[in-house]
Amino acid sequence: QQQRHLQDLHDQQSQQQQALADEQQQQSDLRDNAVAAQTAYEQKAATARAQENRLESQIEAELSALIASRSRGGVSNGLSGGQNVGQRVTRGTIVGREGSTGNSTGPHVHFEVRVNNTPVNPQPYVNSGTLSWPLANFIITQGFGATANSYMYGGAPHMGIDCSGPYGEAVLAPADGTVILHKWYGDYGYAWAEQLDNGLVILLGHMIGG
Repeated sequence: QQQRHLQDLHDQQSQQQQALADEQQQQSDLRDNAVAAQTAYEQKAATARAQENRLESQIEAELSALIASRSRGGVSNGLSGGQNVGQRVTRGTIVGREGSTGNSTGPHVHFEVRVNNTPVNPQPYVNSGTLSWPLANFIITQGFGATANSYMYGGAPHMGIDCSGPYGEAVLAPADGTVILHKWYGDYGYAWAEQLDNGLVILLGHMIGG
């Protein structure tokens, strides 16, 4: 009886050891899977960041050419399109209609301000009265800088403020200036840009084309 009891205890111990070994293997597999998933995510994020950097470089180069051309009193080497390029506009002039073109998940206007071709937060310029909002009726669906949607840009900050109103809502010039861009502009979709006399550049994106 003692021998049978000892054998039973031995069998139980063996079962527990096997169960522990199985659990350790499962944990090891989970760790391996987590590491592999993290590595894959980091690779995708790095690729997205690289693509975002390339797009930003292209945008900066083109806007620099547009600004330089405007300072010379011309239109930059065919980079721009649209009959309004080179014309003066006043604050509140209708320059387009809200849409969802380009890299957009719904109707809105991307409102971007650039100083020396570097994106800055538009909010202080609106607060000071230097600029007005590009829509009369809207809500802000994404702010400037790091946002919940930054993963869409490879972790990069959002370069403007997204203003969402009714589809087809009139888009208004935020200030007096000279039109330097009016065409399809990559991820911005149909875009419009103006340069103010103080050098500030306003870029509005995702509008209805035409």
